[in-house]
Amino acid sequence: MTQKQTAIAESYARVRLLVSYLGEKHAAGWWQTACLAATGRQFLEINFPRSALCAGVHAATAAAQRIHDERIGRTGVFHLFRLPYRFEDRIHSFLLNEDQASLWSMITDRDTALAQLRTFVDATLDAPEGPVQVGTEGDIDGLRGVPEIAKHYLSGLEKGRLCLPYFTLKGRK
Repeated sequence: MTQKQTAIAESYARVRLLVSYLGEKHAAGWWQTACLAATGRQFLEINFPRSALCAGVHAATAAAQRIHDERIGRTGVFHLFRLPYRFEDRIHSFLLNEDQASLWSMITDRDTALAQLRTFVDATLDAPEGPVQVGTEGDIDGLRGVPEIAKHYLSGLEKGRLCLPYFTLKGRK
């Protein structure tokens, strides 16, 4: 993976952490997990002392992935919770090896997490409810992939709408 791809993968990891937290039942209620909330964190730190954050994101990702896949489908599409393998592998490594205190500090509460998500957004929009195509597979590797999905999730979270941005394979709609 090139240095540029690594940086993009790490941005996806941070956005995944933020959206995973913000989508949980204690925040937006989009998926029925509470792994990244204070009580969930305590449980994870007892059971997974060296990888609590990664385990929490993995559990929330599984729940979010199910919601996305039910609404978008699984064939020929990618979304924040189901990216190409080259990114999934790097995201997992990043969540295990990055400074855990720094990552936990991104999700101390809803306002902090929303503020962190805003740092990935390059423009605002009024995102629709439900699935919305934001690009093709080639855009995932590009510089616009992360800001594009981040602004859709941010808009959905601020407006109380479950917005599900996704990328398609080239030539698919």
